[in-house]
Amino acid sequence: MKLSEGIAVFLSQKRPSTRRSYEWTLKNMLKFVGDKPLDSIGIQHIAEYSDELNRREYKSNYTWNKFVKTLRVFFNFCVSEGLIEKSPASVMKMRREPRAISKDKAMSDKDLAKLLTYTQFHPKANALVLFLADTGCRARGVSQLQVSEIDFQKREAVVTEKGEKTRTVRFGPVCATALAVWIAERPADYGDYVFSGDRERRGKPMLSSSVSQIVRRACERAGIKPRGAHSLRHRKGHQLADAKVAPSLSAQVLGHSDPAITLQHYYPDDWDRVSQAFDELAVQADEVDEKIIPYPQQKTT
Repeated sequence: MKLSEGIAVFLSQKRPSTRRSYEWTLKNMLKFVGDKPLDSIGIQHIAEYSDELNRREYKSNYTWNKFVKTLRVFFNFCVSEGLIEKSPASVMKMRREPRAISKDKAMSDKDLAKLLTYTQFHPKANALVLFLADTGCRARGVSQLQVSEIDFQKREAVVTEKGEKTRTVRFGPVCATALAVWIAERPADYGDYVFSGDRERRGKPMLSSSVSQIVRRACERAGIKPRGAHSLRHRKGHQLADAKVAPSLSAQVLGHSDPAITLQHYYPDDWDRVSQAFDELAVQADEVDEKIIPYPQQKTT
């Protein structure tokens, strides 16, 4: 079986959203390596492709790691299907990403205020930005959101995110008003989707990339630094940490599978904060009964 055929089989077994995520990287590799028989592709071919990617000077560790993960998943699939004996992608190494997510990656309160000032005259963008800011959900959660999954009385919604996992998120009264306004104005052919796609995707869920594109364009027009949808998620993560919300609860808000992820991203080691917490939790003078002798006196002979 040739490389192109193996890629076609691999992609055919993936969901549309996952397929789109994998497709570019695999076809780019195909273009570089050539349509060779799968069992003739060795470590040397992947090492040369890796060098080519490095020469393009990708600055983002996230982008690099996405390439590596995609190739590993593909070639591991080929091994499991008996198409090759060993994965040649083992030569590609992941880049270590910093545990803590800097506040520089989060949209500031000042920029959010400017963004909302601009979007107040654009109901779709306004509702979308407010929902992202309030819930901290991922772009995919917004893109898949359906009207029937929103409870305006409780101000809750059910979102479906990566891994087809669903969870409940909460939003505030300002967001509730914006959602109601947009739902009343949105085109009838959106179906049950709150934010449907355009043209051929009308009546289908919006692409996650389109969600970020709307946010970036709105940022540009509002006169602030263009940021994607994830900057609002990072904002919520840092908000929760600054408010000293327990990481276990913050993990539920953000939809993290493990509170350790929340700790790594938004609760970095901060001795000043730890010292302050210890001082606040230490026994205070007004808690000690004056009648209690703090250290028993011993008789002396």
